[in-house]
Amino acid sequence: MQQLAAAGVSLTAAGQDGQQALHFAACHGRLAAVQWLAAQPGVSLTAADHIGEQAIHVAAAHGCLEMLQWLAAQPGVSLTAADHIGQQALHFAVCHGRLAVVQWLAAQPGVSLTAATPSGTQAIHVAAAHGHLEMLQWLAAQPGVSLTAATPSGTQAIHVAAVHGPLEMVQWLAAQPGVSLTAERADGEQALHTAARNGQLEIIQWLAAQPGVSLTAAAPSGKQAIHVAAAHGHLEMLQWLAAQPGVSLTAETVSGGQPIHYAAAGGHCHVFQWLLGEVGAHLLADARQSRLLWHLAGRAHRDCIVNLLLAAGSQPCAGACTCCATRLATLGKRRGEDLAEAEARVRRLRPLYPSRQQLALAAAGVAGARGAALAAWEAALAAEAAQLEGRLAAGGTAGGG
Repeated sequence: MQQLAAAGVSLTAAGQDGQQALHFAACHGRLAAVQWLAAQPGVSLTAADHIGEQAIHVAAAHGCLEMLQWLAAQPGVSLTAADHIGQQALHFAVCHGRLAVVQWLAAQPGVSLTAATPSGTQAIHVAAAHGHLEMLQWLAAQPGVSLTAATPSGTQAIHVAAVHGPLEMVQWLAAQPGVSLTAERADGEQALHTAARNGQLEIIQWLAAQPGVSLTAAAPSGKQAIHVAAAHGHLEMLQWLAAQPGVSLTAETVSGGQPIHYAAAGGHCHVFQWLLGEVGAHLLADARQSRLLWHLAGRAHRDCIVNLLLAAGSQPCAGACTCCATRLATLGKRRGEDLAEAEARVRRLRPLYPSRQQLALAAAGVAGARGAALAAWEAALAAEAAQLEGRLAAGGTAGGG
């Protein structure tokens, strides 16, 4: 490094992520290198990369305690300096399971084990999110630290642990005084919902066996675990939930969304296919439900959802989302349908697509046409679809997670 500096190489040159030689030396515990760099003109021990990480954050994350101690003693370096999302050295050390570093930090003036980022995340939330049970247990034993501390969104350690696991952490938390498995976040979701969001089937199964926990517990939006599992594409969990007493595949949220709607909106084709086989016949016979499925299929931009609806004998009804015209046209191109098939398709589509651009796009798509006219039609239809998607999203249709 000294030879490079003598050759005119800049010691503060940064990579694409904004990290300098200082960050790399701190990352690898090269204390002598950091000390030499600190003595060079223009080098700052508080230099930050593109996300606000300083050498002190890097040292904490990698468990370089001796490096951290030396850095903390230098003028201008602060143990409570935060990166761009408000994380201090404490959060970095907890995230990476550096218990010895956390214990040393806790003894330093000005460092608080309950320091929170602007999003309200404390060390206990970070430990729970990364599965560091020993770290969580040590933190819980410290004065002022509460296992039920919540972020502004109402998220507690139990919610975070249910998302990420392991089961052992959820079980330990559940056994602690004051911790409730049915504690609700600000959106009304319980640990059950957060576990369903990330496909934590083992945790869901354990929760279902605990007193007071109900698999049909609903948030104020009406979402149950079965809606969340469908929205996030967790088929095995969905199948297990559907087999439990009292759980219904046609349960509706406040806005009328059923699990199949959430699967369609999320573009989860394997989940949608299974649900279509379970409840599709009933839904497709209902004009309102059929229309909603086509709306969501178009918004998901997944040909497989449209294919599955067509295979089930369903056709887009009048007023269906304009996105569906794009999907049908794309499918037509891929299938290489001949002109006669295209003309037949257009005759079927004419009552459904009053817009001239929409009809032209559907015709050109299935005929495999090319050229500037098609590009113009595609642009016009894309603009119409974007506007409709915005209206649907603002109206709170079942596309949300």
